Amino acid sequence: MSLAANARRGSVCALSLGLALLPGAIARGADGVSPPAGAPASSAATGAPDGAAPEPGRPAGTGPQTLAEAEAAGFTARPVDEPAGSLLGGLLSVGPGFFVHGVGHFYVDETATAWRLLIGELVGLGLVAGGVAMQAYTDDAGALGALRRLMIHSGVALFVGTWVTDILGTFKGAESFDPDSSRTQGHQLSLAYRYRADDRDPRHHHLVAGLELDFGRVYLRPEGVLDAALDERDWRLDTGVRLWRGENRHNAVALGLRARRTEYVAEGYAIRSGEVYLHGKLDLGQAIRSMRGFYLTHRVGVGLEQYQFATETGRTPTLLAASDFDSPFFSLATGAEVNTGRRTHVGVTFVQDPTAEVTAASADTGVLALSLGHRYRDDLEIQVDVMAGDGWAVWLGLGYGL
Repeated sequence: MSLAANARRGSVCALSLGLALLPGAIARGADGVSPPAGAPASSAATGAPDGAAPEPGRPAGTGPQTLAEAEAAGFTARPVDEPAGSLLGGLLSVGPGFFVHGVGHFYVDETATAWRLLIGELVGLGLVAGGVAMQAYTDDAGALGALRRLMIHSGVALFVGTWVTDILGTFKGAESFDPDSSRTQGHQLSLAYRYRADDRDPRHHHLVAGLELDFGRVYLRPEGVLDAALDERDWRLDTGVRLWRGENRHNAVALGLRARRTEYVAEGYAIRSGEVYLHGKLDLGQAIRSMRGFYLTHRVGVGLEQYQFATETGRTPTLLAASDFDSPFFSLATGAEVNTGRRTHVGVTFVQDPTAEVTAASADTGVLALSLGHRYRDDLEIQVDVMAGDGWAVWLGLGYGL
């Protein structure tokens, strides 16, 4: 049941992202000739400089008829080894390509990429099968439970990821996505309203304030969350160091620490937790050229939650008070990020984390997180986040660069 739920969640995520990018992908890959950035519309439409009369014998408003005329008008021919997008190939990757990944790239003669996608699909299915078999024989005993979850999570992510790559790469062609507009360094202050709908928690309205201090190699991100009645207080700190960073500063691997203290005043208890994690972000275009500018993200962490109970309701224990019982946990998050416009950044992440803001129906199904950031100005960003699991939550906020 958990495997089917993961597959359905991954398919919905894949189709949503593919449909969001499809119109622009078809438009960019419709033919083998593309205009340079900033080319005047009048030159592109008429084939003649602005204000000039069309050539004798050619109706007004017609464009260049030959490659030489197109180049003279300022167009650049697509390199022979970078194919244009294919509508039929894309449809093949959506349908038959769900079962045999790489069908679309085989159709457009991108054989090397197609084989990589097919091998990735088989590895993903193998990981899922191994995880299911491990669950049947070990009953999630000890450390094997975390290993089994990691195998199934990675296998589903690899299966969905190779399918999405085949769809987008075939529809779009070899042209890269818009450059990543997310910040790689600098400081930002953010303020957001969060609405959370969860049958297990009556607190719905929250104010979220955060500060991001990014010094390039080291980052520090404190955050505070208060509910409208001041009954729930949530304090968080995320800090880490980037162990590796590529020439493209968005490509990085970081080792981090997350600390959290959540206080429930009316109930008289608090939860403190700590987690060590490894996080990576990588441009998929380094392996598959049709996906340049499309980023994969992955985070794996281990942590401990400690529950503290007060002697009476209406107050909470102190931060350093002894815990009444402990609960170790294992967290996973895998996703994709891409710019759908010059200033608009979109992310989709599948999260298996018991400390997430929204509870999951089970440990295996996890929650789905969607994020959208639009850089309205260089120092002002509009932020929208949605998380859905057994309940759901939405964030509406602004980020201001310092």
